[in-house]
Amino acid sequence: MKKNLFIIPILLAALVACGSDSVDEPAPDPEVEVTAIAFSPAGDISLRSTTSQTPDSRFSQMQLSVEAEMSDGSRQAVDPSLVKFSSSNSSVAEVDGSGLVTAVARGKVAVRAEYEGFTASASVEVTPMGEITTGVEQFTARNIYSKFVYLIRNTVIQGFDIASDGTIYYMQLGGSDKHDLYVMRARPNASPADHMIFRYSGHGTNMAIEEAADGKTYVWTGTYASRNSSNDYWSNSVVTRTEYQPGKTLTPEQCGDLFYLGGICELHPAIDVENDVLAINYPGSTLRMFVMYRLSEALALPRSYVTLPSRSYGGGTSTDPAATNSPKVYVRDLTKLTPLGRFGIPKSGADHTVDISSYAWQGFDVDSGKIYYFEGEGTASDGSGAYFTVFDFDGNIVEQRAEVVAASDRTSLSELGITESGYMEAEGIKVHGDNLYLGFASRCKADGDKRRANIFIYTPAK
Repeated sequence: MKKNLFIIPILLAALVACGSDSVDEPAPDPEVEVTAIAFSPAGDISLRSTTSQTPDSRFSQMQLSVEAEMSDGSRQAVDPSLVKFSSSNSSVAEVDGSGLVTAVARGKVAVRAEYEGFTASASVEVTPMGEITTGVEQFTARNIYSKFVYLIRNTVIQGFDIASDGTIYYMQLGGSDKHDLYVMRARPNASPADHMIFRYSGHGTNMAIEEAADGKTYVWTGTYASRNSSNDYWSNSVVTRTEYQPGKTLTPEQCGDLFYLGGICELHPAIDVENDVLAINYPGSTLRMFVMYRLSEALALPRSYVTLPSRSYGGGTSTDPAATNSPKVYVRDLTKLTPLGRFGIPKSGADHTVDISSYAWQGFDVDSGKIYYFEGEGTASDGSGAYFTVFDFDGNIVEQRAEVVAASDRTSLSELGITESGYMEAEGIKVHGDNLYLGFASRCKADGDKRRANIFIYTPAK
């Protein structure tokens, strides 16, 4: 039965001695009722069961809360004591009356919440602590989604995303035109069909594609970057959501929605539309930071004018005159929102085999309440390397740092016609459904040392 929430007005009645006149009663406020309930955080749940070798239990539990979605569009927290929680198999994962889920043994179960006749459910998968679940410790022809693709310029792929129909959207730097970022789309194993250019926008290390309800495809990336002494563009001060428009070249002033994070620069976006999450990555002084928001709340923020940090642009490789300014722009201010989570990971560490971030950061993605972090470097002389780690929104490691052997398996890379040199630079990561996609830039002497884009696929990713 739906629960109706009423605001009861205090009525003042006037008594008239003789006569039938009465005071008009004020109209009651519209009814506000529960239309659905949902778990918070949203999405499926991955837990690790503890072992005698790893007794720390912080990864084996997750506290769930339930929110009621109201008919006026608002969300209200529901008192856990009013919710009935249940697990489809308590020998795999238990859930208590407060919504605390505890991993017990390997397997997959459904956790269910019931409130006022409405239900919500989430899939819970339990695997042993530290187990690699994605298969990145191996590399065969089955892992190839797209290989050896020459893009538009002879530069490495910087980032990518996969559309629902399998189309790949790539991002790459403009080569000698350092002021440009190319975004293009192509079918797997094929050259780009079309492209657009973002000018003065940054390094393009992370990008995302949103296939929106309005039928348009939007590119999420950084913009309003600043030119350094090498004529490279870094330190973008906002994130943009801009419609993909083949053939267009857009300056920052011509981009679509802008999202601001209080003057923090070098912002990189990722989105999880299904679970309503926008994630932003940026480098702190000693930590690489991640902050997550509800995507719907970010898109609903009112716009306001802010003054961005000073930037230099034009000149260098551009035909525009060199200029410096602190632009006043119309933005959606993310600092007005309460984050779903925020954490940082140390940027220090020199041991590639054990230290997170000991390799260069090469992208991240967000999916089902988890952050997928990718790092690596490509060298032909010393051998290439790549690793990825999975965190929850509190910064706990839910999948231990794992080596992606595709970067260093020279024998397989040569046999599969990708490279004989061993140069494989990690470039971009995406998670969609049960699939993990990893991007790599390759080059080999037999090919004239051209930079080629490769995307490998691993299943499952959860």
